[in-house]
Amino acid sequence: MRMHITFVLSSLKLSGGVILVVEVANHLAMRGHQVTLLAPLNAIDPEIHQRIRPPVQVRFASVGIPATRNPLKLLNLTLSLVQNTPPSDVVIATHTPTTLPVLLATWWKRQKPLWLYMDYPEMFRRRPIERFLLNTAPYGFSTIIAISSFLAQNAAKRTFGKVHLIKPGLGMEISEEKLHLSNLRSDQERQGWRIMYVGDDRPRKGLKDFIVAMEKVYAHSLPICAVIVCKHECQLKIDIPHELYIRPSNHELAKLYLNCDIFVSTSWEEGLGYPPLQAMALGKPCVVAESGGSRDYTIHGFNAIVVPSQDPQAVAEGIIQLINDEKLRSMLGRNGQLTASKYNWEKAIDEFEKLLSAIVGVRKTVTGAES
Repeated sequence: MRMHITFVLSSLKLSGGVILVVEVANHLAMRGHQVTLLAPLNAIDPEIHQRIRPPVQVRFASVGIPATRNPLKLLNLTLSLVQNTPPSDVVIATHTPTTLPVLLATWWKRQKPLWLYMDYPEMFRRRPIERFLLNTAPYGFSTIIAISSFLAQNAAKRTFGKVHLIKPGLGMEISEEKLHLSNLRSDQERQGWRIMYVGDDRPRKGLKDFIVAMEKVYAHSLPICAVIVCKHECQLKIDIPHELYIRPSNHELAKLYLNCDIFVSTSWEEGLGYPPLQAMALGKPCVVAESGGSRDYTIHGFNAIVVPSQDPQAVAEGIIQLINDEKLRSMLGRNGQLTASKYNWEKAIDEFEKLLSAIVGVRKTVTGAES
């Protein structure tokens, strides 16, 4: 069954959630479905534009993201998204601000709404409108797709509909040969231990926790280098050897993962948390702060060192433990790869397509009966 599927986004700016939506759209389009991405006017980054494959159509509202969070301007954007939603078999909300335009558009145009649920409370600590929508909008959806058990449980508390868990793919591919070669470096060849972090300087991403932890490790006279990857310029206060990379390409990011020795995630809360999974996929031992979504794929002592959230001392101890234990590093790397292999796009799209087909089939049956 060929379907017309529209994803409504609050922007096409670079983020893990937007990359995930684009990958789902690309894979559905490759299977012959008509897929549209709808976003506010001109709200697209070049990195995201390059990821969108030609079968996927990009459509913009007539107004852009307002410079201030004025409620009237936000309402104007909402109405513009509603008006520009094309005729579709199913319309999918993505980030929380898109739930209202999707519910309005599907009610007005008698289309089927669905929510690809990726958000969590910490995202909206100082954004009361979005926090209100996160808590109440699930009641308007009969079908929600969550990308982790943590999110599925949150959504299930706030909806009378069905919540489906679909594990996404990773979007990080590299040859086994390169992976093998990257792991041949001996300790003697190291120019210090390269400890990698991916995120930004928003408090919930835990960059300050990472820096404090690294300073504690450095105080033990261990030769380390903090490899920090951000999507925008970050104001760093760091007095240890470090490298800062801004918006590396997907290929460059894979190389950074391959050339690191240990990966660290210090996010306070995540819907899923792509970076640790990507590091695992490339065989890297990880120290991961418990963040909600990470519970789906981290098992302490089996495929990661799991530490409490917002605890730099525990992070530092985990890093030191890995530096001093080669067997543990190797075991976590191997088991992490096995875990990450379960996050496969083909399997995810099979489940996504099956669910959408069932929704569209029900809708067409009901519509036919009413006519």
